[in-house]
Amino acid sequence: MIGTSNYTVYACDRYQVCEMFGIRPNQCGSEEGALQSCCCDSDNCNTPGGFTPPTVDPNPPIQAERCFTGFQTSNLGPLGRSMECLGDCVTYSAGGLKIFGCDPISVCEQLGAKNGTGKFGALNVTCCSTRDCNYQAVTTTTSCYNGITINMPSHNVTYSKAQSLPCKGRCATFSVAYQHLNVDVYTCDPYNVCNLNSSDILKVNCCDSPNCNLNNNTIPVTTVAPMGRNISCFQGFQIGFGFPFGNQMTCDGACARVHIGRDTIYTCDPGDTCGDFGVDGCNMLFDGLTV
Repeated sequence: MIGTSNYTVYACDRYQVCEMFGIRPNQCGSEEGALQSCCCDSDNCNTPGGFTPPTVDPNPPIQAERCFTGFQTSNLGPLGRSMECLGDCVTYSAGGLKIFGCDPISVCEQLGAKNGTGKFGALNVTCCSTRDCNYQAVTTTTSCYNGITINMPSHNVTYSKAQSLPCKGRCATFSVAYQHLNVDVYTCDPYNVCNLNSSDILKVNCCDSPNCNLNNNTIPVTTVAPMGRNISCFQGFQIGFGFPFGNQMTCDGACARVHIGRDTIYTCDPGDTCGDFGVDGCNMLFDGLTV
């Protein structure tokens, strides 16, 4: 509810947003004060009573080809990724919430928002018809450390390497302490994932000054020189069993993913951690940690 008006968006939760906000199947929860989310897990279970779905054009015009699909709140996001779209790209905005998606059934035209913005009370509907036009990438660039620290005193393992790399977002440290295992992953957070609540196992810390994400580390970090590989890697996150979201980053090293519990961090490995541990693929290094 925004003011005295109710607005409802029906969609597929590709990114397990329900799980991120602790909303179980067939239940509802509230975020951001005015935003209520209800989630269910059977075919068309989110259809309101008495509603007749519109007929979908079996041969819709290919317009945008791809649109950013996801969401943004006043404290989080945008979270999502580029998806195929047979229609226009659309953004629904109300209060501090934005929902990004594809419009395959000409809602933009029906609401008079084709290649523009229609306003309906407190709800804005903005449509455009070029590739990923409903998403403006972060342009502010800083530098953050990318790397990993592994500390296992019981196994006499102490390892830490990192390199400073450009970041369009905030500097982040994702830490896990599980039984005998302590791991810190240093990376860039372009989507404010930091604003998600830390779990009992996974702790999230972010900061906004250059290379600030190595502060208060009790293990000396070996910084490494550029490796000269100059490849592109996916940088992002997978929360629980949802879809990964993120973007591409330039990487002077190897592409890596770190599994900690149920969460996965996709990043660049500029310190050749993979080579140090003999990993070329996906290996469980220790109980609870897979690289």
